[in-house]
Amino acid sequence: MTEDIIARGNPSVLLGDGEIGVRLAPRLGDSCLECTSLVAPLFSGEETLGVLALISNGPASVFGEDERRQIRLIGDLASATLRRVAGMATARRAA
Repeated sequence: MTEDIIARGNPSVLLGDGEIGVRLAPRLGDSCLECTSLVAPLFSGEETLGVLALISNGPASVFGEDERRQIRLIGDLASATLRRVAGMATARRAA
């Protein structure tokens, strides 16, 4: 699932089909059988860091274009933060 999102390169809505709770958030278990998620890839240059997922009990329409822009912005900020932390860890090991 994450490989599909990363290949798309843009936030994507995943409709509730029972797989979201199992594959993205296993702790949700049976409480998320009808959930919808908005998933965005996290990149650092050419490196993939993972995905950022928002999960809702509502229908797919809860994630419109505005939410897609917002998750893209949050994903960019998260990626920048992860790059900075990795750089600090590398500098610390070198010292």
